[in-house]
Amino acid sequence: YDGSERVNTFSATFNYIWRIDTLGSTLKVMADYSRNNRRHGNDSFVRSTAAGIVRDSTYDDRTRGLYNVAALNAALEKRLGEAWQLRAGAKYTYNDMHNEALYRYLRPEGWETLDTYSYVTDYTEHITAAYAAATLKKGHWNVVAGLRGEYTRTTGYGSDVRQRYFSLFPNANLTYAFDAAGLWSLTVQYARNISRPGFWALNPMRMQISDYTYQTGNPSLDPAFKQDVNLTLVAAHKYTLTAGVQLVSGEIQQTIQADPENPDLLQLAWVNYDRTKNYYVSVNLPFQ
Repeated sequence: YDGSERVNTFSATFNYIWRIDTLGSTLKVMADYSRNNRRHGNDSFVRSTAAGIVRDSTYDDRTRGLYNVAALNAALEKRLGEAWQLRAGAKYTYNDMHNEALYRYLRPEGWETLDTYSYVTDYTEHITAAYAAATLKKGHWNVVAGLRGEYTRTTGYGSDVRQRYFSLFPNANLTYAFDAAGLWSLTVQYARNISRPGFWALNPMRMQISDYTYQTGNPSLDPAFKQDVNLTLVAAHKYTLTAGVQLVSGEIQQTIQADPENPDLLQLAWVNYDRTKNYYVSVNLPFQ
């Protein structure tokens, strides 16, 4: 048995901050890029003798994963006085993944590929977003409200993924301080977020788990959208009590179901649930 692995990683980051005025307003431009190239190989030879019969098996595998991730972000923070502050910006994210695997075994007539385990898949995701948020501090009140818009375009080769969608994500935060120092306060929050399916959840390649069960992805998987409403009490500036509810549309989960083509088989597949509702309570009590 002989195995090898080679990993090459490259990353670069660029940040530029321009202080616009004496109030503390800034314009930031941030860019980062990361590339990861991973290659893995195995060569195996097995020879066994039992009851005078000699058997041997020769096989190998080669896998590769190439990942390119880049992001460009421009953010403006403008102070309009002691009470008002405006934040706005735009961001572009690029995710590109290439995965391939080749599994072979040696027969008397030559090498034969194991098609069940071999694959080549490419997956590219473009996310363009813009946002704006305003902050108001007045007396015991602190208000933050914002809106983010995102457009996502996803394509996959070998996994048959074609997705395009646009969504809006509002958020609001209202805080009331019971004392001038803000040691005791009460905050109510609302936010809408998105959870995109991962690459392997979209890949329809079948991976056998047992004689009657296999795991597969779902190219038609949609993103999940979550609305979160919560109320937080802060005591003595360090103890917190939070209670809230999460309303999820299209929650992404794995489930076991019958194979549509062969009911005698079970598939462990990714699906979207229609709607789920989660209630939660959390307490933070730090001490020394």
